[in-house]
Amino acid sequence: MTSSSSCEFDFPHIVQSFEEKITDPSDQIKSKRSEIVAKFVAITPEWMQPYLRLMKLDLTETTYQLIHPAVGGILLATPKGHWPKLMHIALFTVGGILLRGTVGTVTDLVHKDFDSSKCGCSPGPLSTGAITDRKALIFLALLATGSTGALLLVN
Repeated sequence: MTSSSSCEFDFPHIVQSFEEKITDPSDQIKSKRSEIVAKFVAITPEWMQPYLRLMKLDLTETTYQLIHPAVGGILLATPKGHWPKLMHIALFTVGGILLRGTVGTVTDLVHKDFDSSKCGCSPGPLSTGAITDRKALIFLALLATGSTGALLLVN
């Protein structure tokens, strides 16, 4: 005999209403960090702003994803009872920011001709013409040199 009564739940609706009630506190922190960096970019001199956008400095999450493992590794490698060298933390932080800028510049150089309407993102400084290809390549060389220099200063 088959049972004619079946218990059906509207599971996606239940999950959606549950997710609406719960807010992740880290989202507030992320938006605050992005707001601070956006204000920093806005107060810099006008000639510098396209370069900071080319570095993708306004995208804070990827920068933190580079810096946190490095600083965590320094903290774990510090002998018990000692403080980590602040110079190492500073060099890894600067190196992470410069490395993130290098990656952002290479990405914009490769995708500058890609139509921003196809990816649904805002156009970068190269596709808008705020920075020329030659200036971007020089900036890329400076970023790569700076991040390599920060790495070499650790030892």
